[in-house]
Amino acid sequence: MKELSRPNRNDIPVGLSVGLFRNMLNSQRRVECFSQMVKPLELVGEAVSFADVEDNRYLYVNTAWVKLYGYSTKQVLGKNMGRFINSPDISKGILRTIKIQALKGCWEGILVNQNTKGQKFTVNLRAAGLTDSDNNPLGLMRVATVIDDEVADGRGVYRNGGKTQRKSNAQAVSKKLEQLTPREMEVFALFGQGLNARQVAGKLGISIYTVQTHRNHMRKKLDVGNSTELNFMAFKSMG
Repeated sequence: MKELSRPNRNDIPVGLSVGLFRNMLNSQRRVECFSQMVKPLELVGEAVSFADVEDNRYLYVNTAWVKLYGYSTKQVLGKNMGRFINSPDISKGILRTIKIQALKGCWEGILVNQNTKGQKFTVNLRAAGLTDSDNNPLGLMRVATVIDDEVADGRGVYRNGGKTQRKSNAQAVSKKLEQLTPREMEVFALFGQGLNARQVAGKLGISIYTVQTHRNHMRKKLDVGNSTELNFMAFKSMG
């Protein structure tokens, strides 16, 4: 792609050098495309980040992301922060799957993340690939929403509800799980591993429509409102 001119400093995210940003996006045309996308995201409550496709180096993080993870923009931009914000328990295979599916369209699932203090919290992550005006890969967008009800604020600080309360909640969930059939438990466990409906269908050799039927039955039996809540319950139960 032909370089049009030097990017305006006002178009570059705070904390990222002009040279590095131009090197990461390759042209002013991409800088302009990218800048127009990120401007409204300062008003969004979810933690939003953009990274380049090749090296997963952060191109942009919004204010909500900074509040959630505790890192400043200067610490983040131009760097691969995966090993700092992802729980060490998350395998490289899962991270590759997220990237591949995001570039194909979208990936959504539950991950354990951590802030700059090492405090862990659970997020519902949505990742999608973005393209420029010529339909070439521009970067990866990730939107993280905290869903762990033990998180007290936007910085991932835990609120301790007490061992008795947690034990009572675990017993209530365990009682509900007794209603599931063996096949439903298989599907439930795979949801807990972060697989989506299509992946579960492939794993068990059944149709995606059968998986969706199992999911609807489980939601009714477990009294959860939507698929995200069901996946979160599976994640917590299988952990």
